Amino acid sequence: MKALQVLYLESVSFSPIGFHSLPNLKTLYCVDCELENFSLSLKNMRSLEILALIGTKIDEISEELVKLSTLEYLRLSGVGVEEEMNIPPNLVSRLTSLQELHVVSKSNINLLELNSLSRLTALSVILSTNQISQEYFVFPKLQRYAIVVDDCYTYLKAQTLKTVTIANFSSSLTAFNNLFCNVKKLKLRNVSGQKNIVPSIGKTGVNELTSLKLASCKDMEFLIDITSDQGPTVVFSNLVKLNIHNMVSWKGLCYGLSRSHRAIASLTRLRVVRIGSCHQLKTIFSPCVAQSMLYIEKLFIFQCDGVEQVIGFAQEDEIPENDCGLCY
Repeated sequence: MKALQVLYLESVSFSPIGFHSLPNLKTLYCVDCELENFSLSLKNMRSLEILALIGTKIDEISEELVKLSTLEYLRLSGVGVEEEMNIPPNLVSRLTSLQELHVVSKSNINLLELNSLSRLTALSVILSTNQISQEYFVFPKLQRYAIVVDDCYTYLKAQTLKTVTIANFSSSLTAFNNLFCNVKKLKLRNVSGQKNIVPSIGKTGVNELTSLKLASCKDMEFLIDITSDQGPTVVFSNLVKLNIHNMVSWKGLCYGLSRSHRAIASLTRLRVVRIGSCHQLKTIFSPCVAQSMLYIEKLFIFQCDGVEQVIGFAQEDEIPENDCGLCY
């Protein structure tokens, strides 16, 4: 079996330590398996480039991984028998050849160690709130990512996209600033301390964003606050789907348009809007917002007891000449 390069195992239970040396094995996939003495068996697979353990029980994740100097892809999902995957400290940071890392289970993985992987281009990871400090996600070469904080990992399915999901979070979101610059799918649930998305979270306008979900963020009042000229001039220019639910302080899409302000808050690509259980909301869209929605296909409004009108009435002194920004 010395010529074997790809090995796929599914629903098997045995000890691979009995294998003879596999010097040319490049890919090992184990799905719903139970492997005994797995760490020792890695000694026979020193040329591995791709290792995926999915729903597979192994004895431990050990230091033997570090000896796989050619390992470029590592996927760990539902590995082991405990609820949280135990990864030895300083192990991940020594996997210096890694280009893709997908830890799709709760684990004790360290954010600082992830930042040290200079070749990483793709990352999927589930973190708890106490794993997030003020250290930044850096990853200068990251092309694809799915970051989930204290939420279910179903949002990790779209690994070709750039997604961030944050739940049950009350601290500063500054650690995610580098990701917010180019995130495509963003979901915030029960995140407190933020009154708006732009500029509080998306200081650059989150113009790569295509899908935004907001739920139970008790302090958030608006999507955009343009009372200051310090914010970006173009925001949400690629947003297609907007979902807002159970926002107790939510008042509207945008706040603060004045005659001296020439901000352009573009929602021209928006197609689907869902707003529910936002009882402080009185007007869904300003006239300018409605006029800019050239491609809107679906609009769902439900259980918003305070809503008085879908499209508001513009006052003469509210909108500057030749300015069709969002307004409240």
